[in-house]
Amino acid sequence: MDILRVIFFRILRFMRRVPLIFLSVLGGFLIFLQIQKFGPFVSTDSVKYLLTAESLRKGLGFCIKDADGCNFESHWAPGFSVLLSLFPNHTLLNVLLASLSVFLFGLLILNITRSITIVTLYTLTFILSPTFLKNFSFLHSEILYIPMLLLALIFLKEYVEKRDLKNLLVLSILVGLGNLVRYSNLFSVAVILILLLIYRVKFRDILIFIFFSLLPFLAWQVFSSLQGDPVRELALHFPSDFHYQVLWETLNGYVFPPYSDELKIVIVVPILVFLVLSTFKEKRTIILILGFVLVKLIKTHIHYEIFILFSFSALFLLLIYRDLEVWGRILIWFLLGYLVFLFLSISFMDFHTLPDIRIMSPFFVIFLLLLSLTRSKLLPLPFLFSYSVFAINFINEKRLNGDGLKAPYWANLDILEDVRKLPKSAYVYSNVPEILYLHAGIYASFLPRAFNPNSNRENKKFMMEIQEMAERIKRKDGFLVIIRPFRRNYLPSEEDLKRILPLQIYSERRDGAIYKIR
Repeated sequence: MDILRVIFFRILRFMRRVPLIFLSVLGGFLIFLQIQKFGPFVSTDSVKYLLTAESLRKGLGFCIKDADGCNFESHWAPGFSVLLSLFPNHTLLNVLLASLSVFLFGLLILNITRSITIVTLYTLTFILSPTFLKNFSFLHSEILYIPMLLLALIFLKEYVEKRDLKNLLVLSILVGLGNLVRYSNLFSVAVILILLLIYRVKFRDILIFIFFSLLPFLAWQVFSSLQGDPVRELALHFPSDFHYQVLWETLNGYVFPPYSDELKIVIVVPILVFLVLSTFKEKRTIILILGFVLVKLIKTHIHYEIFILFSFSALFLLLIYRDLEVWGRILIWFLLGYLVFLFLSISFMDFHTLPDIRIMSPFFVIFLLLLSLTRSKLLPLPFLFSYSVFAINFINEKRLNGDGLKAPYWANLDILEDVRKLPKSAYVYSNVPEILYLHAGIYASFLPRAFNPNSNRENKKFMMEIQEMAERIKRKDGFLVIIRPFRRNYLPSEEDLKRILPLQIYSERRDGAIYKIR
């Protein structure tokens, strides 16, 4: 009889996982649908990961090959490159990580709410969101970081409730590896330390967590310093209006992804009205909804709009905090911790990194998990309807036209026809070496930078580096390739180079040119 009871409960437990399995397959299928034709989409950062992965496969270590050899690179965290080097089929990698993330996301909500209906609604919201569809179709470190973050949350909750040392060790290792996948994960160490202090765990356990969570990053930092390339150059400065504008557009896009204003009125507004009327008895929920609607109506300076939005969000968090158990407090601290990191690190220290959908993806995932604590079956509806319209258009467009640097637009540049005729071993400098690598198989070096794009500091050796580059190109009978449609404001323009250097046209098309040095 006991055996039958055990079997029955195991079958019951499995049946509760069936919707999660279906949803994870659906999430992976949507990503596959987008990237099957062109492969995973590639950004400029993605090329750095690909080049490092290629060097690792060839046994050259953590370096990026260019015209001058293989140079050690620590600006990008090494973890994702290691995974790419072990996984030659990148389409399969993206699909598997997408499915895993959907499953873990649903598992977390099931643990929080114990409701299959709520799990289904919120997980569908996640699958159709711009964050999921855009992130998991690219070769970005976020596609590995998000499932690691979800796993860390699971083991953190298990440890806080059971105080089991095994859960703490797994948590510490996950956080430690996460620091090598995405440097921003360092905020997790501080946030978890705060939580451990709140829950008054043993001092020994705090030391264990600090040791194992920081050890991988510190080891990488020491290794990088020995190579003469410490992790990052940082410089404090205030974010520009453009940072705030992108942040606002990103937050706005989570509820109203880009499509016509007519569709917003026809689909979203009636749902918001219905949602408001249906949840009027729940004052805390209505505060959040009315706060966002109010911000949408305000036409004023971008800083003020963001201030209003965060004020209502903070009020909402304060109102629910006292009623929350372990899950809610963990999620709120992570949410606030990520926002603190965002403004004290990215906006202040990495000037040209904007808080877009990719950067804000951990914020969105944690926000959805936190929202599920309301156990409302109505709250995801405006997201679901809005995201569905967005997802249909986005998936279809990307499936046909691709995205990123591997898209047909970049692959079919006229100037690339001439670049492909150059010897594979040609000595080349370019403003976009990534495109030459992806579409011509040439390892080119970057032009010298007029200023550092991370710290916004002027490069005082710029003119000297330009002259040195010109001498090397001339000495090695090399080439300077300019891709005109791709502009980087921290690199010298084609006009600047013509004014500074004795350039001679080797080949020219409407979208670029190949120069020799006289």
